[in-house]
Amino acid sequence: MTHLMIPLASHLTRVLTVTLLILISGWLVVDAAEMGRHMVEVDGAVIFDLYSYRLPVFLHRLTPVAMVLAAGLTLGTWASRRYLQASAALGAEIHAPALLVTLLLSPVAIFWGWAGTDAIPRMHKQQNEILFEKFRIGGIHYWNLHQPTGLLLEPPWLVRFKPEGPTRIRDVEGVRLRRGEVLGLVFAPTAERIGRDWIAPEITHSHYRKGKLIQRVRSNGTLPFLDTGMSVSHALGFPEEFGSDELSEVAHRAKLAGSDPRAYNYEAWRRPSSVLLLLLTMLTAAMIGARVPTGSGFNLILARSAMCAAFYEAFAFFGAALGLIIPRGREAIAAWLPIFLIAIFASWASARLGRAR
Repeated sequence: MTHLMIPLASHLTRVLTVTLLILISGWLVVDAAEMGRHMVEVDGAVIFDLYSYRLPVFLHRLTPVAMVLAAGLTLGTWASRRYLQASAALGAEIHAPALLVTLLLSPVAIFWGWAGTDAIPRMHKQQNEILFEKFRIGGIHYWNLHQPTGLLLEPPWLVRFKPEGPTRIRDVEGVRLRRGEVLGLVFAPTAERIGRDWIAPEITHSHYRKGKLIQRVRSNGTLPFLDTGMSVSHALGFPEEFGSDELSEVAHRAKLAGSDPRAYNYEAWRRPSSVLLLLLTMLTAAMIGARVPTGSGFNLILARSAMCAAFYEAFAFFGAALGLIIPRGREAIAAWLPIFLIAIFASWASARLGRAR
């Protein structure tokens, strides 16, 4: 097996580098086309600042696809050129090249997983902030999630507040509208979630008719707006913006706020499982590549490698979708089920490769 390592590592490194460059170049072309009309409105320094965060985020996103493609393309090329047959003649076990490719790529996969626990989430958050603040991209969804002032539309109320924690808000202001006309205004300096209601120690109710104030009443008690399932949770943020050491706390905050914590719990389980999913998919791609008939063209090799990359993306998407609908507390099942599915796929590929003896 040692006689394979150096030439295989050299070929694999070249293929991985070229594959990454092609994927990143393609992404840059598409991204420039989408962002072009926004870039003309900002300074060059802002664009540089954006891509100093945006490029690593997308490099991290594209790296697993490039690694799966590289594993399949490398062994597919070797099988097509009879290199694997030559190594088998020298006594190498038929699964050895696929295992060696996976072993060579495993440090990259582990580093990729480690980067996704803290560094990439922080860059993701910085990227989103720049997109919203400088490019005005993100709309009301990003506003609700990230601005210090929450702005929510709960017909007939338009509500604004500043979150101080998962169960406490301040400067709460609600405007009651009908056909663009202001019918009422409710203001509370502070409010706290107690049970299923938001309770304010001081509430000012102002009633209007045809734009004129007709009555102002002061009271305390339950606010007439703010659904507890969506209020403070808007101040939390996207799961991919938090480091792994923060996700459990954020999930707890979301639960206290009456929001759905499954996305945060799933993300906490997904990150370690994604490394194993990537390793198994690379092994599968390598074994399928090793089954390429002698003299096969590049199109067949690429098609088989792309199929494995598509399976990786499909299994990852399946886990993410399942994580949002599975009963609470079972997010780990959604994160690890794709591992079970890809293991079945890998077993099938191993059996096919074994029959090629």
